[in-house]
Amino acid sequence: MKTRGIIGFGVCILLIFCSGCYREDIRLTANPDDNQRIEALLVLNGKACFYDENSHSLRYSLTKEACNNFMPVVTLSPYVRLFVGTNEIKNGDTLVLGDVAYKQEYALRLIAGNDTIDAGLMFTPLPIVCISSQFEVSDDPKMPAFIEIAYPEPEKPSYRGYIGIEYRGATSQLFPKKCYGFNTLENQDIKVYKNVCLTGNRPNYTWILDAAFIDPARVRNRVSFGVWAGMGISTTHQAIQGQAVELFRNLQHQGLYSLNENFNSEVLGLSGSDDVLYKAVDWGNGATLFEFANENFPMSFYWDGWEQKHPDPEAFIAWEPLRDLRRLVVESSDAEFVAKVWEYIDMDNCIDYFLFLNLSSAFDNCGKNIFLMRYTREGKFRMIPWDLDGSWGLFWDGSHVAHTAIISNKLYDRLYALNPDSYREKTKQRWFELRQDVFAEERLRGLFGAAIDTVELSGVVEEENRIWHLNISPADEKAYLNEWIPQRLAFLDLYFSWY
Repeated sequence: MKTRGIIGFGVCILLIFCSGCYREDIRLTANPDDNQRIEALLVLNGKACFYDENSHSLRYSLTKEACNNFMPVVTLSPYVRLFVGTNEIKNGDTLVLGDVAYKQEYALRLIAGNDTIDAGLMFTPLPIVCISSQFEVSDDPKMPAFIEIAYPEPEKPSYRGYIGIEYRGATSQLFPKKCYGFNTLENQDIKVYKNVCLTGNRPNYTWILDAAFIDPARVRNRVSFGVWAGMGISTTHQAIQGQAVELFRNLQHQGLYSLNENFNSEVLGLSGSDDVLYKAVDWGNGATLFEFANENFPMSFYWDGWEQKHPDPEAFIAWEPLRDLRRLVVESSDAEFVAKVWEYIDMDNCIDYFLFLNLSSAFDNCGKNIFLMRYTREGKFRMIPWDLDGSWGLFWDGSHVAHTAIISNKLYDRLYALNPDSYREKTKQRWFELRQDVFAEERLRGLFGAAIDTVELSGVVEEENRIWHLNISPADEKAYLNEWIPQRLAFLDLYFSWY
């Protein structure tokens, strides 16, 4: 439950409010200008607070350590007067706030002319992303917008710059809370990209704001990629980096999101027309499960449930490597399959993907939401997972599933049946090796616990439920995972002991 305290702070208001305005008509800032920007309502220590016009509240990103004896310097617009009780706080004042707390609302009053509005400030340990634009967001094309990201670390400067933004996803676009894809830009020209580090430690220009709408914990996708990355090195277990954030769009709080980097050719180190990257975007009537082959590929970016991501399909169509792989898996003789399968596929990566798929119970990732990547210099396909919200005891539609299913496809079925190069023995050995560290119960529960605890600490769950008329409880989902994970591990320990 929110509690209310009293603080002093300052705001920067873009508009001067005339006398005689009704209180319900007050707007503390203008619409986005021609530069797609909205000036901050309040700046503390040079970092913006972000205003939600529906709840008349502001949120400020701050680490737990920095909450102790917080004394920010305030910047105010010359047209606004700020009062705490009967005391006026002026521009440039240092506010001795003492120890501030999350989930506590601090009351303040703003006066402009004859207009008055009461608002409240709340603190969050999560970064805050604010996107402003004069344009409506749609599925395609991307539209120019301005982004500001305030990080909780006092010493870390905010990121400000232009982006090109659109809705992303297929099924997820049916939900009221949308996912977004965006490119960071040099300016408002949506074709002039800019590599930056918004989260993680590597530059990128392709980014995602994942709504995670089906996941009541809101952390499964991000934790899953952490597990996958921990199974190997970055060149064999490519994974996106992500971070939980709060999102604002044009003065409206959108709730909890995950800011994730996206894969592109540059991030994955793909070059030329011989390196290839394919993504399974739908089931392709079983094609992406390797249930049938097809010699006749089209001269377009889409084929039997797959999309060509590299090379650029507008410049070069390169379906031959995938055609040859499908032919081997589906049509080759047993002898040919055994002799050649590891010439086409990286064995270690293939084994790890199968183990990861089953550990996380990712039903939607055995023939969909999977990348196939091949570097020419190595000549073998590797698998990369994608979109893992429906995992760890959760189906793609948000329903809970039992811990007893084995997930496979025709490639893995044939590997099991024919056992090329002792595939089964190596898979079994690798499972029990991973169980000692990366797949250890305590570690897995700890990863989910830490991610969920941070979300709970922020108080954003209450905002998420208010904004989207939900009743999610990450704490309840944490309890479910704490039961499901050991059950899943025990089941798979028994399964692989007989593999």
